[in-house]
Amino acid sequence: MKLFLTLPLILSCIFFETAKAFKHKPAVVLVHGAWVAPSFWNLTAERLRADGYNDIVITDFVSGKITNPPTSTHRDDVALVQEALKPLVRAGKEIIVVMHSYGGLVGSDAIEGFVKKASYGSVGGVIAGVYSTAFIVEPGKALSDYFGGSTPAFIVPDPQNPAYVNVDNPLDILFNDFTDAQAAKYLPDVRPAAAATFGSKAQYAPWKDIPCSYIATALDKAIPPALQKSMYDAVQGQSLRKWPFYEVGGGHASAISKAANVAKLIELADSK
Repeated sequence: MKLFLTLPLILSCIFFETAKAFKHKPAVVLVHGAWVAPSFWNLTAERLRADGYNDIVITDFVSGKITNPPTSTHRDDVALVQEALKPLVRAGKEIIVVMHSYGGLVGSDAIEGFVKKASYGSVGGVIAGVYSTAFIVEPGKALSDYFGGSTPAFIVPDPQNPAYVNVDNPLDILFNDFTDAQAAKYLPDVRPAAAATFGSKAQYAPWKDIPCSYIATALDKAIPPALQKSMYDAVQGQSLRKWPFYEVGGGHASAISKAANVAKLIELADSK
């Protein structure tokens, strides 16, 4: 009798574990920040692929390429990220959007209209947002609002085109925890950013619709740890649920210097 009672339970456990093993992992869209190239995410992407995340898209920006006239707002970059989301949603993919630095402004607005709606029976869509040392910009605010209405001293006009800005001493501000070999590899990829993107205002708060998490960096000189925490604290009361707050010991570009750690924390957004 006991055999007949326990056999269905055993079979259900086997089925559950098998289903977990064959569960399709979500797609991951990686949105980098200002001044860096898409290669910023390469090491993290490699780690994710090694863990079975095969659908990875690394987006790029218009605002990081000098044009005439210059890109006026972050909305041009939002459009590019949304173009990356569209085919994934059409293919029925669940998506985690991972954002870094300025990419927090861009990625947040790009998620609007792409959230997975279970109540509507949709299969594909964004299911989580991960802010990796990223700005959490509330609707109606701009990046400059988080620096007292101006720009930090390390941001300087591009000498060739004042409509763009550069990082003064990127080795110290962006790559302060890098080895010499890492710095030599990534410094050539540093590029200008459109100055006007720092004044364009956010329009959407994805944290009201999807679970989000934050990866903080203790050695960051571009977004100081205190600012990271204050942005995080400011949105907890208006979020779908309280965000996990993780910390890694790296600088601003921890997706390179701490790629293994960052990848594992991204994967936690898939632990449903």
